[in-house]
Amino acid sequence: MRHKDISVQTRENLSPLSPLLSLTKKYQFLERHERELILEGFLLFLLSI
Repeated sequence: MRHKDISVQTRENLSPLSPLLSLTKKYQFLERHERELILEGFLLFLLSI
């Protein structure tokens, strides 16, 4: 199991989107209200650019 995790991790690290992938994985574990806060913050961030 551990070895499999490592190989998955290295494949992600090679991808330019790896930070995004790890973020979305973390995002899935968050509580619903935390997700809404993050989404709101992200939208505000996009609007402020």
